[in-house]
Amino acid sequence: MASITYRIGDLLRAKEILILHGCNARGKMKSGIARQIRAQFPAAYRDYLQAFETDGLRLGQCIWSLCDERVIIISGITQANYGRDPTVVYADYNAIAEVMRAVEEDAEGRAVAMPLIGAGLANGDWRIISRIIERESKTFQPVVYLHDAEWVPFEGRVEHTDDAITKLRTIDGDGREVATKHVVAGGQAIFLRKGCRILTTSGMELRA
Repeated sequence: MASITYRIGDLLRAKEILILHGCNARGKMKSGIARQIRAQFPAAYRDYLQAFETDGLRLGQCIWSLCDERVIIISGITQANYGRDPTVVYADYNAIAEVMRAVEEDAEGRAVAMPLIGAGLANGDWRIISRIIERESKTFQPVVYLHDAEWVPFEGRVEHTDDAITKLRTIDGDGREVATKHVVAGGQAIFLRKGCRILTTSGMELRA
């Protein structure tokens, strides 16, 4: 089991050869990271669309695309549908686990770059997803990229248990409590979405 390495930076400029992202099973790459990948690596979209039109796409499936001599895009089917309803969790945790197992089998021990897969527009809970990734990554190193336009590292150390991290509350700039998707914590590494502050159960405040 490998602990996730977090990096602030642009996923599409990752130094890792393998880049994994989550997709829906409907043959659409119109938003989020998938849209960016479609624009920058059109071969990945062509392979994804061909798979959809030929046999359909199933949850947990991975489509591997050699995009140039140093980039392989892995399009993992991590959700059946897509949408913009913030109350709907489109991410399928079982599908994410199956995708990770497929990557484990074929990555040959290499590092795999990825976004907060399933925890963006798909509304999945990163606390659950990160545990799935770490459980299934037995030989490959998962590297999660947080875009520097949105995220900043918390400069300092916070002593906490895993249980305490799950109870963090996120407060936006106007003092309203918002979703926990605005904080990412792994070990002693904590990243905050810009403009937010975090209140822990012990009353400690972390600011971006």
